[in-house]
Amino acid sequence: MSPNDDPLGTKTDNTLHPSPRPIFDGPSFGAGNVSPFGTTPLPQVLSDPSSLEQALTSPLALRTPGPIAVPPQSNEDVSTQMLRDTRYTTCSGRVRNKLVHCGKKLFEQDKVKELEDAAGKDDDEAFYGHLHGLISKQPTSVGPIVAPYEFPLPNQSGQLIKIVSDFLQHAPPGEFNEVFSDVRVLLDNDSLLKDGVSAAVEQYNKDQFTSVRIPNSEYQALVTEHNSLGPGRFFDPRTKQSFKYDHYRREPSEFQPYEIGNSGEPWRSALEKEFTEYTFNHYKHGTSSVFAHVRDDTVTLVACIEDHQFQPKNYWNGRWRSQWHCTFTPGIGGSTELCGVMKVQVHYYEDGNVQLVCAKEAKGNLVVTSEIQTAKEFVQAVQDAEKEYQLAICENYQTMSDTTFKALRRQLPVTRTKIDWGKIPYEIGNSGEPWRSALEKEFTEYTFNHYKHGTSSVFAHVRDDTVTLVACIEDHQFQPKNY
Repeated sequence: MSPNDDPLGTKTDNTLHPSPRPIFDGPSFGAGNVSPFGTTPLPQVLSDPSSLEQALTSPLALRTPGPIAVPPQSNEDVSTQMLRDTRYTTCSGRVRNKLVHCGKKLFEQDKVKELEDAAGKDDDEAFYGHLHGLISKQPTSVGPIVAPYEFPLPNQSGQLIKIVSDFLQHAPPGEFNEVFSDVRVLLDNDSLLKDGVSAAVEQYNKDQFTSVRIPNSEYQALVTEHNSLGPGRFFDPRTKQSFKYDHYRREPSEFQPYEIGNSGEPWRSALEKEFTEYTFNHYKHGTSSVFAHVRDDTVTLVACIEDHQFQPKNYWNGRWRSQWHCTFTPGIGGSTELCGVMKVQVHYYEDGNVQLVCAKEAKGNLVVTSEIQTAKEFVQAVQDAEKEYQLAICENYQTMSDTTFKALRRQLPVTRTKIDWGKIPYEIGNSGEPWRSALEKEFTEYTFNHYKHGTSSVFAHVRDDTVTLVACIEDHQFQPKNY
């Protein structure tokens, strides 16, 4: 497994990970991370003064972190608990003033004055440190002072996970680990990242037809929706095995025998043989898998191809994916519809960031006869469709090179007229030119007579009243065949 196969940074190789981070060691969000104001999130209360005032005067149920949960006996208890739960929260000066207002109900006048002075310094850390110092000495009926805790921002955790998941699912081929590392730094919450994006990571691997090496098999398998057995397990119909798949490290494990045992297996096996040969002949690094699903008396055959080429040193990566399927009833014969989709994704990022993402759906008729003959016609139809699509892409980009890309460049200068460089004279125009010209004539003749392949040039530089003449000669003979 290459170093890039470990997006979580769990390896102990300090060369690759000079400062390894523990896996998902961020804060835990348990039952204690709730607002003391019922259904109103604490950060919303702290950022919205109107919610704060309402919370202070409403008889809402108080939920405190830890095993003790005592209902408030007065507004004073609510104020105390609210002030106690403000640790690690960054608020505006307006909200700090509201917290000072809460303090007026709890502290003596001199303490309130100290709190007002701290709030006016616009230093959140100092303000909250002073605030909690006062609260720790304040008697309360809501229970003991609890340990400080962190909490996600109101309605923001779900939004962050959605954004991060979207980043991951659109990661270019071969660059998932880099995207994962970047969003990990941006989110800066491994616990939330682990719990929130696992589904997105799994879906990414399925959508990308991630290839898996199977022990004691010359062929790889694909991770897709069609061979999923449930949480984290997939099967390989070629080797009749199931395995557990780690979607973060992209490693299989816990292999077990797996028997398909349905009436579609003879059709699947025949198609697999033809499809494997087709993939080997047309895709240099290609991997294919064929699946059969049986429902009632109908059989659905699904064939998938994945091929990729990753060139990070040359700043580009690319992947080809195609999926084909047909549904028929064995023994009846006739024709059925063959449907497929072909996808290309290429990322080029040398001094820029350009992606090609394109897809095309295709349909055709497939005559169902015997297993072997149907497999041959299936593969022939796939070959014709994929060849047509790939040629169309090449022709399209040739056309774009000749037309579209040229149109992006300005054809004329700002004067809207073409420049005829041949008509633009160039004059040296200095007092040393007569001297330079005379020397050039003599020097050219000398070079011609004494150097077989010689080249000479003469230059004149004028500064104030002095003239500097420079004459240069170059001659060479290259004989690589004679070393």
